[in-house]
Amino acid sequence: MLSNIKRSQAIVRDLHASEGEDFYSTALLGLLGSLSVHAGILEQKIMQLNHSNAIDTPTTILSTPLALSTEDFETQGDCDKKLNKNRETTITSTILKNGKFGFVDVIGLSEAKRSLHDSIIMPLEYPHLFLGGRKPWRRILLYGPPGTGKTRLAQAVCSEVNATFYCVSSADLVSSFIGESEKLVKELFYHACSQKGQS
Repeated sequence: MLSNIKRSQAIVRDLHASEGEDFYSTALLGLLGSLSVHAGILEQKIMQLNHSNAIDTPTTILSTPLALSTEDFETQGDCDKKLNKNRETTITSTILKNGKFGFVDVIGLSEAKRSLHDSIIMPLEYPHLFLGGRKPWRRILLYGPPGTGKTRLAQAVCSEVNATFYCVSSADLVSSFIGESEKLVKELFYHACSQKGQS
C-alpha cells in the first residue's frame, strides 16, 4: 500500500509540474498533501510494528518533505466560486449576438421560413389575428442532417423577434465534476427565464 501511495505521489508531482491552470494545480497540491499525510501515517504504523519498543516516542516520518502551507489548499468556498465562474462563462459563451440576422440572410428553405413566420413571428407581431378560436401553433420541430440550416433558421427567428438565441451543444453541458452538468442546465434555464423579452 505504501509503495502505491509513493507511486501516486510521483504521478501527482509530474502532473502538477505540467499543469498550467490554477484550479487544477491547486487541486493537485491538495491531493499531494493528502497522499503525504497518508504515507506518513503508514510509515509510522510500520515503524511501530517493526520496533514495538519504540512506541513510547512518537515519530512522524514523511517519505518526502513538502513545504505546504494553508494557502496551498483551496477551501470549499473557493472551489464553488471557481465552478460558478466557469458556469457563467459557459452560459454567456452560448449566447450568439450577431446583430441583425433575418430570414433574408437565409438562402432557400422557403417552406421552412414560411412555416416559422406563420407559427412564431405572426402571433407575436399581430396578436389580434389570433383571438377567438384561431390559435397559433404551440411547437415546431426543425429536423434534418447537419449543415442544412436548422440553427441558422432558429437564429433568424430570434433576430426577427428580438429574442436571445442560445446555441448549446451537449459538449457545452458535459462536465467532469459530479453534479456540475445538472447545475449548468439549471443555470442555463434560469438565465434564459430571467432575460428581458423573449429567449
